Amino acid sequence: MTAAFLVQTYGMMQTGAGARPVNYTAYVAIFALSVAGSLGFGYASLNKIREQNSGVVFTGDRTQDELLRLILGKERIVYGNPDAPITIVEFSDLFCPVCATEHTWMKQQLDGPLNGNVRLVFRHFPIQSLHAFARHAAAAAELIRERHPDKFWQFIDTFFAAQGDDDIITILQVAEATGVPQSEIDAMFKDREVLRQYLQPVADDLTDASALGVQSTPHFFVLLPQEEGGVKVLYATGGLIRDTIEGAEFQAALRRIR
Repeated sequence: MTAAFLVQTYGMMQTGAGARPVNYTAYVAIFALSVAGSLGFGYASLNKIREQNSGVVFTGDRTQDELLRLILGKERIVYGNPDAPITIVEFSDLFCPVCATEHTWMKQQLDGPLNGNVRLVFRHFPIQSLHAFARHAAAAAELIRERHPDKFWQFIDTFFAAQGDDDIITILQVAEATGVPQSEIDAMFKDREVLRQYLQPVADDLTDASALGVQSTPHFFVLLPQEEGGVKVLYATGGLIRDTIEGAEFQAALRRIR
């Protein structure tokens, strides 16, 4: 819009015998309005994106207990103080680059300013249509959680840091890098019954996520305890989790529990 205005203005500012006097004040005023309009449109669009991708989760026809059960699941995987009063639930796809960025940032917050007051519940949401081997990666993570629990977070963090090709080789290499033999993961992939066993908790996560309306990753739910009792549930997708955590509502809840 602004570029078109400049081109038009330049064309109108003629010189020579037939030229009209140029009202520079008017042009400056129109240009300023054009820029302001563009900025206003940008801010409005940004606010609309925020409104569509973050906010408050309402229970609808469910009770709050039913809503929390869907969000938390069995709480298989928890990072941080297990008794922390604030809970953040993360639905992620291990091959998702945005998940890698936001998960890394989230853990930095949990190890830093949020330490002791906030816990992270990790859940799987592999998007098969985008990442053909995302479910295999999630199954590998579940095997490591069960058989090598001390290596689970190292596997997740290494996987996100590597962001390798969407294939079995990447999964095996990351497992090896975290001290889990490739042969153990490969054997799972080759045995349908064992693979089905470790895909079951992933399927449970997907079922709950679908009931909650999750469609993309990363998708976060934030459970904030309220002064009058109960929990207020917020949600945020992608990088908007940072706005939520840095926002007034979250910070106020944090001050209350400290």
